[in-house]
Amino acid sequence: MKLIPAIDISQGKCVRLTRGKITAKKIYDTDPVAVAERLRAWGVDLVHVVDLDSAMGRGKNNVVIKKIIDETGISVQLGGGIRSVDDIEKWLKQGVARVVLGTVAVEDPRVVESAIKNFGGERIVVAIDVSEGYVCTHGWKRISKERSLDFAKRMEKLGASRFLYTDIAKDGTLSGIPFENLKEFGSSISGKVIASGGVGGIKDLLKLKELERFNVDSVIVGKALYEGRIDIQMAKRVLEE
Repeated sequence: MKLIPAIDISQGKCVRLTRGKITAKKIYDTDPVAVAERLRAWGVDLVHVVDLDSAMGRGKNNVVIKKIIDETGISVQLGGGIRSVDDIEKWLKQGVARVVLGTVAVEDPRVVESAIKNFGGERIVVAIDVSEGYVCTHGWKRISKERSLDFAKRMEKLGASRFLYTDIAKDGTLSGIPFENLKEFGSSISGKVIASGGVGGIKDLLKLKELERFNVDSVIVGKALYEGRIDIQMAKRVLEE
């Protein structure tokens, strides 16, 4: 299982939210590029970068993101406000390893289908941002009428093979992973699942290891890392052994 540290960016700074609420923003570092450099020095080869401002329609952090790509050499999985095939192509050409699609996947599935056809399924991640079983969009501000598993299966028919599952109620709370929900989701699809939300310590990572046989092959860690609850080297050993 792969550990993927999160770098959420708002107004050029590395931040974390609680349950996706911008009003609950906490700044952890004023230089996201330096954060990425430290992670690479600790042996991390892939980071999950989210442009929170773009996701919420509050601006963009393109310059900072490009610096992470160009100056650190670390692979970037990028999400937040990417809403067209042109956006996807632009970021992939600029060196992004994977693009995460959320709102646009719900509102215009043809973008997902076209992106997979043009760039390959391994470079496209479909975000499943869940609130009480339903998919959320627009920076988690809107709840759709589609259940998460129904949506995932619809995306699989379009060629999607990798999903990012986030339980919004757990995200940024350090309160533990949604084990049963992840198990049900992963065992019901054929694609690979990246788990996100609720990781509070090494015990949660050990529980996640049990879900490898249910298609969960990676986990995003954010606040637990920045709050010092998880040591990266230890977490990598736990997940990779």
